[in-house]
Amino acid sequence: MDINKTFIGRQPILDVSGKVFGYELLFRKSGVSSSAVIDDPFKTVIETFLNALEHFGIDVLVGKGYAFINVNKEVIMSPVIELLPSTRVILEILEDVTVDEELIDRIEELRLEGYMFALDDFVLEKTNIDSLKKLEHLIDIVKVDILNLDESEIIKVTNHLKKTNFLLLAEKVETFEQYDLCKFLGYEYFQGFYFEKPQILEAQKIDPKKFGILRLINLINKNASIKQIVDAFALQPDLSISLLKFINSAAFFLRNEVKSIRHAISLIGMRKLLNWLIMLSYVSKDDSGLDSPLFQMVAVKAKTMEILCNDYLKKSDCDSAFLAGLLSNIDVLFSMPKEKLLKEFAISDDIKKAVLDYSGYLGELLRIVEQSDKNEDVEEIENSLGLTLDNIIDAKIKSYNWFYNLVKEFA
Repeated sequence: MDINKTFIGRQPILDVSGKVFGYELLFRKSGVSSSAVIDDPFKTVIETFLNALEHFGIDVLVGKGYAFINVNKEVIMSPVIELLPSTRVILEILEDVTVDEELIDRIEELRLEGYMFALDDFVLEKTNIDSLKKLEHLIDIVKVDILNLDESEIIKVTNHLKKTNFLLLAEKVETFEQYDLCKFLGYEYFQGFYFEKPQILEAQKIDPKKFGILRLINLINKNASIKQIVDAFALQPDLSISLLKFINSAAFFLRNEVKSIRHAISLIGMRKLLNWLIMLSYVSKDDSGLDSPLFQMVAVKAKTMEILCNDYLKKSDCDSAFLAGLLSNIDVLFSMPKEKLLKEFAISDDIKKAVLDYSGYLGELLRIVEQSDKNEDVEEIENSLGLTLDNIIDAKIKSYNWFYNLVKEFA
């Protein structure tokens, strides 16, 4: 089965330290506007995932983490599920699955083979509570969807679950306030896009460590001389070393090793140097490094936009699309409003408008790439660019592969 026909994307699951623990893989049914796991999960999920493993391996899809996959009884009972790598997947039992002796016996059998299980969308209702009691000795993680819960409801359901030994995963965490509450309550894992939200500093001053990066970006944007740029890099030797590692990775397909910033500029040009400097700054944001979910998300988003331009739209806009993707979360990177930061960048109005309000051609491209990651039930994405969901998924999978190879060499 062609993965492009069923795979939608992935959503990050982070641990308490903010590093990527795994991804929930999202699927669809070809030609039907609903999620893939409802009607024929065995066919769409398992076959698609096995196809992906055969073609490019699990590391491309989820890096070093786990793949979370929704399953129902039909999938669990199938012998084909044992073809999945037990040390790399966590099987999410859907909340509406009827728990009977047959299912319990099968889960016990799979656990002996090393498979881990999570219970999806737990709520304080009799059916869920009964299911949890029956599976209490078989479940590793319980997921709590907090999207529509207020603080008191989150505390209530958490207090119930803390009586057990389950690891707790808060799902649909969209703000840092929600994250802080769940972390305080003892949740071990967090799924959602809260890490994309900027934490604007009251003083709105740039961290001195980041100021050097911003100064370099500004020099390149303002067409400074090569000597000025080389001299600026000399003030940040760690950044120079990291950037040269990126440039010497497989992403550039260079025949000879690049040993200096001056050499790098002569080979790849200022524009690509700018793009990679911005991307590298996301790695330097905190102690997560290459495991930073923000870095992973931004890099894949930017590359997806570049590939869509190259394969389906305007090849001449590839660099601009990549840069727009990188700048789309610059407020998170520097903890300052985008409007203030972009005043420091000598970039085109098209890129600025795309980043600030999704307007224009590049803004539309940015919007649809972001929407494809965040909408679990999307079947088609309405857009004025003529792109289909298959086009977007194809570009996204290529981006996963690109990012995997990049990180593998950089690490």
